[in-house]
Amino acid sequence: IPLRALAQSGSALLSLPVATAHRGESIVVPLRLDNLAGRALAAAEIEVRFDAQMLSLEGIEAAGALAQSWQVQHVIRADGENQIVHAVLTGVESIATDGELLSLVFRVDAAAPFAALGELEIAAAALEQPPTGDLLSVRWQHGGVRVGVPPGLWTNEVLRVDEGQSAAIDGTLLEVRDADSEAGELRFVLVDVPDNGSLIGLQGPLGAGSRFSQADVNGGILRYGHNGGETTED
Repeated sequence: IPLRALAQSGSALLSLPVATAHRGESIVVPLRLDNLAGRALAAAEIEVRFDAQMLSLEGIEAAGALAQSWQVQHVIRADGENQIVHAVLTGVESIATDGELLSLVFRVDAAAPFAALGELEIAAAALEQPPTGDLLSVRWQHGGVRVGVPPGLWTNEVLRVDEGQSAAIDGTLLEVRDADSEAGELRFVLVDVPDNGSLIGLQGPLGAGSRFSQADVNGGILRYGHNGGETTED
């Protein structure tokens, strides 16, 4: 369908959230369609403008409310310092439900400044209603991708145990904090095992490559057990 200018009013709403990712990471940003008031959708043509100096588009696909038979085609074109992704959606089946319309996958530039916000702006949209081909009136809300501050080591204290004994490594001894993540999302990978004892999780001793989270540490799940040898440090 040809892209046509629409009045910025009406019940159909397209919206993009503000999402958070770290530098060099990819992130999925959903484009949501709401307030259809039970009306079906036959096709759509949408343009999203994004900051090309901070974000690059990795992919786009139909999601959520759209039937599997829907197809998405898109092209990228320059718009000064920004870029525009022009997406056309067509399908055999129409929908009459609210929900995610597209999933847009962006990658944050590895050199992007921390705490910066790359804006995502819906530049234009046309939603076609079956069977007449009439265009639905649509309005939109803009979003963005915020670059999160990386996790930081907050506490790293020495654990002392008696010979042959064990004790928990809890949050008073080891803590990593991140402004964008919960404790369960902050994960450690054990690079090397202790020489004179074992790190112990819920399932027993941990080997190289084992993982645990800050939530495990905070809950006292992670323990160190000394092997009883005549050693004074590990």
